[in-house]
Amino acid sequence: MSTRVGLARVILLGRPNVGKSTLFNRLLGKKVAMTDAEPHTTRDVLAETCRFGDYRFELLDAAGFLVSPADTLAQSIKRGLDAAAATADVVVLVFDGREGLLPLDRELADFVRKFKKPVLPVVNKLDSPSLVDAAADFYELGFASDPTPVSAANGFNCRELLENIVGELGAAAAHEEGAEDARAGVAIVGRPNVGKSSLLNRLAGTDRVVVHESPGTTRDAVDVEIEFQGREFLFVDTAGIRRRTRAKERLEVWSLGKAFAAVRRASVVALVLDGAEGPTSQDAKIAGYADRHGRGLVIFVNKTDLLGEARGDAAVEARIRDVRAELAFASYAAVLTGSALRGAGTDRLFPAIIEAEENRQRRVGTGELNRALRAAMDRGKFKAGGKDVGLLYGVQIATEPPTFHLFLNVSKPPPPGFRRFIENRLREDFPFVGTPLRIVFRLRGKRGNKK
Repeated sequence: MSTRVGLARVILLGRPNVGKSTLFNRLLGKKVAMTDAEPHTTRDVLAETCRFGDYRFELLDAAGFLVSPADTLAQSIKRGLDAAAATADVVVLVFDGREGLLPLDRELADFVRKFKKPVLPVVNKLDSPSLVDAAADFYELGFASDPTPVSAANGFNCRELLENIVGELGAAAAHEEGAEDARAGVAIVGRPNVGKSSLLNRLAGTDRVVVHESPGTTRDAVDVEIEFQGREFLFVDTAGIRRRTRAKERLEVWSLGKAFAAVRRASVVALVLDGAEGPTSQDAKIAGYADRHGRGLVIFVNKTDLLGEARGDAAVEARIRDVRAELAFASYAAVLTGSALRGAGTDRLFPAIIEAEENRQRRVGTGELNRALRAAMDRGKFKAGGKDVGLLYGVQIATEPPTFHLFLNVSKPPPPGFRRFIENRLREDFPFVGTPLRIVFRLRGKRGNKK
């Protein structure tokens, strides 16, 4: 597996609160990263495709650099910075021009030099001509490129910065349009502290996202590209989803919106549950959101190693039954168990995701579909408006998810059990594991007209 796919990479590094996320949003031309006065608002490495003229590259917004050996969160952030900076082609060092050159800036400069990558120093918050001279203080860091004075807040000199970036990247920045469309989008979702980031790090083989024991460590939706057996995937590690009544802080409300947006733009959702705690109504709501939006669904029950070795497989099987009962409406989803921290069971996640993605795009021929439906009708009898429900014919009209129109001989809607019956028969005859199905009944009018 590899986390490097296609595009050249540019990473923004700097100590906390120098305006990296504001600059990230400015260069992208849209608001992607959270911006707030609170230090470490950005805790993970965010990745977005940046377009400038005919050029395209991946822009990474990293957490603030902070030296604090005794702080486990700071250590986790630093490991993420190490992993991300090692894969970057160009490093953009962001400084605060109003505060001047500080000792931590010098430590950051020393940290960056070990990667032996081209460095573009940027002095931010210089939003008036009288402040531009403040950039001169940063020449003493000794980088080959001159410090560029910018203002991320009002866009001053940001175009020049983009020109410097593509100039440093050269031909590596040029990329064929549409190349990323082939990637399968996978959203990793779940409640806070169930192990989503640990799972993504295990799949990526690197500490790309911050892992910490405090709930809500991940606030943004973080894109990570992973290659598995020649196939490209775009994983999105989302913030933990809590009930809206508990999302009182502005940053947490933002996180909720980013997480649900990630589900909407993904093709497959990997729902991570806490195996030690068991499924909750909130897990059912998250799965229901994915189901309503027609996304493929894979369920990973994490931390099953904490159920206790004495109970062994029996405890795991009991937990799977709990999950099936709580998420009965999503019985089509594959349920996997394991430990993201130890790596147990994670090797089965990629095949399950691939299966869900392929089945979500599956199309059944009309002849094959009608043979299966007629055989199903021989096995069950239903009435609507006092008349036996009969099938005229069926046709699949769409994929993602597979959607079927069934033309019936009755003018009244069939009972709810008929829909479940048809769906179960379709799943018996065709491989639809991991994907919801849409079944629409077309009824016959009083004079033979279909409605």
